[in-house]
Amino acid sequence: QMRIGAKMNEVLAFVHIPKTAGTSARQALEQAAGKEHTLSIGVNLSLEEFAVLTPQKLENIRVLFGHAHAHQFRTIGARFRFAATVRNPIERAASYFNFIKVRRPDSSLAKQIGDMTLLEATRSLQPFINEISDLQCRMICGEADASKAAETIQRENWFIARQSDLNGLARTICDEYGWNWSPAPTFNVGRKGYKRALLDRETHEQIAQINQEDQKLLAFVVSRRRKEANI
Repeated sequence: QMRIGAKMNEVLAFVHIPKTAGTSARQALEQAAGKEHTLSIGVNLSLEEFAVLTPQKLENIRVLFGHAHAHQFRTIGARFRFAATVRNPIERAASYFNFIKVRRPDSSLAKQIGDMTLLEATRSLQPFINEISDLQCRMICGEADASKAAETIQRENWFIARQSDLNGLARTICDEYGWNWSPAPTFNVGRKGYKRALLDRETHEQIAQINQEDQKLLAFVVSRRRKEANI
């Protein structure tokens, strides 16, 4: 359970991009690092507490999770190593739409969506568009720019993989820190076949159009993981 040598003062900052299996990642890494050494926004850390975190308050923390952009973690000033999972942006948009409608029906966004289809929301509802349009790039580097996101990942040596490779990513992280690995549990899975019902050709094309950078990012992450596996 102890971290090794030079990594003793390093905190793993997990940028939880919505609908990319982040909850499963949190559960797996809580078990690996020790729940008492983990902070997660919305679980045992409020947004207000996150906003005033200092390196001193993280002295006993190994993993910090949150639906927060990387630059928000950086303002804390601690020594972070970043991690994230990414997903096909078209699948992510459908998953997010379904999640809001089914799991968060009383939320402000669900009420704004109302009886809209996914296509209608993707075309005209700006609060929803903000949550699905190249969000993965924006959460990593602050811009809807896959090249800059890739530069950030390379420069800071992120732990990052696509959602379907979560267990492989968790194993990589555990190997790096000397933690015990166990398979990640599964959470918030939509009903079988929901994506097929939501994603007709026109909707698929519309979501792809506003996620060109996230599609490039996904290709980069998959390629990078393959290269890592061959080292």
